[in-house]
Parts: sequence; C-alpha cells; structure tokens
Amino acid sequence: MKLVVISNTKGTYPETRLVTELFDNGLDTLHLRKPSFSTHKIEEYLNQIPEPYWSKIILHSNHKLAIKYNVKGIHYTRKHRNKKIRLWLMEKYLKRRIPKLKITTSFHSLDSLTEETKKYDYVFLSPVFDSISKSKYQGRFNDQNFHVFLKKVKHKVYALGGINEDKIEQVKTMDFSGVAVHGAIWESENPIKTFNAIKEKCKEKPKSYPLQDLTHPQGQES
Repeated sequence: MKLVVISNTKGTYPETRLVTELFDNGLDTLHLRKPSFSTHKIEEYLNQIPEPYWSKIILHSNHKLAIKYNVKGIHYTRKHRNKKIRLWLMEKYLKRRIPKLKITTSFHSLDSLTEETKKYDYVFLSPVFDSISKSKYQGRFNDQNFHVFLKKVKHKVYALGGINEDKIEQVKTMDFSGVAVHGAIWESENPIKTFNAIKEKCKEKPKSYPLQDLTHPQGQES
C-alpha cells in the first residue's frame, strides 16, 4: 500500500531537516502543504531540501514553482477545482513542460468523490479516523466494509485523517489504495522511527476478515 506524508502546516527549519531524513529513509512522496506561505517562503522551504528530493514533492500551493523545481506534482484544493478555466490553462501549460506531472486532490464527502469526472493520479478522502492533530476533526469513513464502496470508485483513493501505525491494518481491509500521514509524524517524539514503523506496516499483507453488509457513511464537503 502506498504511503505519503503531508508536511506540517507551519515552519521550515528544522522541519526540512526531518523531511530530508524521511526521504533518506525511503519516503517516496511528500505533500508540501503550507496554506499561509508566500511564494518566497515556499522557495525557502524547497531550497533547504537537497535538490535530488524535489522530484518527490507535490505542491499544494504556488503551483507555478513546479517547473522551476521540477517537482513530482501539484495538488488541487476545492478552491482550485472551482476555478475550472484557470485550472485547465495552468495544467495544460505545466503538463507541456513536465509531461509526467502528478495531479492529486482531496474530498471530504462521498457525493463529491463519486460525482467528480476529472481524472487524478490519486485523491485523498478525509477524515477517515479521528484526527491526531485536530481534536474536533472526527472520522466519518471508517466503516469496516467501506471497501465495497471503494471498489465502485474510479479514482485511486488514499485514506487521510487519524492514520497511525495501529490503523494501517484496518485501512488495508477497507481497500484504500494508500494512506496519507500527518499528525502521527509531526506529533511524534521520534518522527523517523514512527515513519519507519508505518512504512513497514504498509508493506505487510492484510489479514482476512468476514464480509458484512455495507453501511453507507455520509459526510459534507468542507
């Protein structure tokens, strides 16, 4: 199962030092999410990471930096998706310069996920479990038979929200294509050790459980 890490929402150094260590330990994809950062601050962050690792980073903002830093991809928020013409033009330009550029996005309800017609390399669905970093961010999609729903979805869906080492086995039985980890890393006393433990869990084969009827979870787009 695929594993990605989402950056902390604030700060640069020493976070960038930890990010570099995560890459050294086998991290394949970092989602760089800094909502309050200016273009200059994003560049400052990227410049603190060794250049060979830029190709493993997906930008959540300041997408115009994708070409300069030859990143792995860009991530669309709901606000980005609402600006359809601007999005189409920018993506066409970036794809011409970086043909293998990955495009990802996030959803917070089943309706928005199933109704989306645009193709993405993968999408996040959250919150699956109660958030580790946001106390009032409660899980909505953790029915043990959620795999029945996911098999009908055309997107590759990654679980986000409350993901830690103990949740990996359950996520696998739900048939998610991957997991996105945030709080478990940045709230940990030893982020590298935590990452390696989760990474090993993602490699293991899931256990088998008897099937039950699916209870359709509901959620609202945030």
